[in-house]
Amino acid sequence: FFREFSRSGSIPTGIRNNTVSKKLQLFPNPASNSLSFNLPDKSTTNYNIYIFDAGGKNVSTSVEIYNNTISIDRLSRGTYFLTIQTTNGTYTGSFVKP
Repeated sequence: FFREFSRSGSIPTGIRNNTVSKKLQLFPNPASNSLSFNLPDKSTTNYNIYIFDAGGKNVSTSVEIYNNTISIDRLSRGTYFLTIQTTNGTYTGSFVKP
């Protein structure tokens, strides 16, 4: 009546592995016209930047970057999340535009 099961390898759980986001340093915060960021990995020069509003909508249609500083003057007032994807990981931080 009973079957013996042996365990080898991994057990399927139906849960996908998610990439863990690393903390991103943003300044000044709050910021009105421009926002600077520091990536922990200084050697990374190739990355994608996304800005999401508090509702999760991607509002980063065109992000201008110069020396790790982005222009946010076109954003409305509110709280935003900045996500930077690099080959070494994903970094996320939040900021306020007053």
